[in-house]
Amino acid sequence: PTWVRTTIAHNTVTVDETPMFPYDFETESIWEADRWRDNISDGELEVFQPDGDGFKSVRASNENVYPDVRLDRTVVVTEQFVLDVYRVLGEGEHQYDWAMHGVGTAEIPRGAAPFDLGARRGYRHMKGAQRLPVAAGPARLVWRAAKGPACLCLLPPEGSALVIGQDLVHAAPGLGEIDPVEPRHCVIARVKAKQALFVALWTFDEKQTTGLVCREGGADTDLVLETRVGAETIRWHLPRVSEPVRKERTGSPR
Repeated sequence: PTWVRTTIAHNTVTVDETPMFPYDFETESIWEADRWRDNISDGELEVFQPDGDGFKSVRASNENVYPDVRLDRTVVVTEQFVLDVYRVLGEGEHQYDWAMHGVGTAEIPRGAAPFDLGARRGYRHMKGAQRLPVAAGPARLVWRAAKGPACLCLLPPEGSALVIGQDLVHAAPGLGEIDPVEPRHCVIARVKAKQALFVALWTFDEKQTTGLVCREGGADTDLVLETRVGAETIRWHLPRVSEPVRKERTGSPR
């Protein structure tokens, strides 16, 4: 109830440090169900592109897990990288915590300072939290694990804070796991706003240079993003409405 069943323990957005419905209240039960609360938590599939131009993508939304907040996520997968675009739209101001949990040890940039994540469910289990310095442009982090690195290039919302901490890790492998248990670290991009746009570019080769730029738009408009991985630069068009992602090859980002 204080970790696995909390939203912050997963790779998504937590609103106001509260787990999503139906786990949005203090309970000792590991089981909750929509029908017990006369509500529904289902989201909607907005776009599914299994055969794009050298990529696959899916977009889904949900307005049923947080009151007056719309979660809208698009994931684009290519052979070289994963692009994760998360739009959050609220009717009023909220605290949005976008969390990404990675297997392995994450490098802590210089200038990090201790940060108190508090004692709410889920948050209380993250140890050694530190606030990272925020510079212009995308933030970059690397998780190093036995099976290879995971490299994050992140565009957080303007005015956000970046926090990294170590996840709760079981002392022994779980049922069915055969690999040794490795540390897990989570990065949280936190912002207080009515709406927020989180954009992440994931690659898995430290030797590749990466770039990520938002050319046009925001959380509630059409988006134009540029990704650069190695020598290839691609411009991505993500409409506000439920229409397919469009890919456009271009030159190097300015």
